[in-house]
Amino acid sequence: MSKLSLIIKREFIAKVRNKSFIVMTFLSPLLFVGIAVFVGYLSAMKADLKTIAIHDETGLFAQEFKSDDEYKYVDLSSVNTKTLKDSIVSESYEGLLVIPKVTDNKALEKSIQYISNDSPSVMFIDDIEDIVAEKLTQENYIKSGLDTLAIKNANAAVDIKLTKASGEAALKGLNEIKIAIGGAFGYLIMMFIVIYGNMVMRSVIEEKVSRIIEVI
Repeated sequence: MSKLSLIIKREFIAKVRNKSFIVMTFLSPLLFVGIAVFVGYLSAMKADLKTIAIHDETGLFAQEFKSDDEYKYVDLSSVNTKTLKDSIVSESYEGLLVIPKVTDNKALEKSIQYISNDSPSVMFIDDIEDIVAEKLTQENYIKSGLDTLAIKNANAAVDIKLTKASGEAALKGLNEIKIAIGGAFGYLIMMFIVIYGNMVMRSVIEEKVSRIIEVI
């Protein structure tokens, strides 16, 4: 047992006094914090304001698009479509939303175009589709003689409160938080195993070369 304790003591002292061990012990937490701060900084950065031209021949949708920190919508329905397309080519505008005037709303659903040099994000296109679809739905209600205000008031907004059997309030998304924490600790355990395995491998190689355990 005394020989084993000598070997463990020697290995421990050799690794703890190693410069790389000391540096990584203090540097690793700082590195994780630095990465988290950097990711947060990138998330907080505001992208360049993108101007979207709207050519609405129906006169129904242009006012439905509200500008925000990322996109600025400009109503250019009075400008010729060809002129606007040329502006897209010269990159005066990020994109052009063309809403033509058709016979009925059903045909309009498949007639709207978005013109741009670069492919837009899926979320951006989904937002545009939702805005147009909501307005078209309201127009369809009006044409059908339905009371849009009554329909809006009839919409239900359900908010389920979570409660434990003991009567205590439960937190929504708790399972997702547990999964995230478990994943984080699992990643740390994996990294520790990899680092520990590397240290053991180096110790074995060192022992094979120096025969230090036999000397001890």
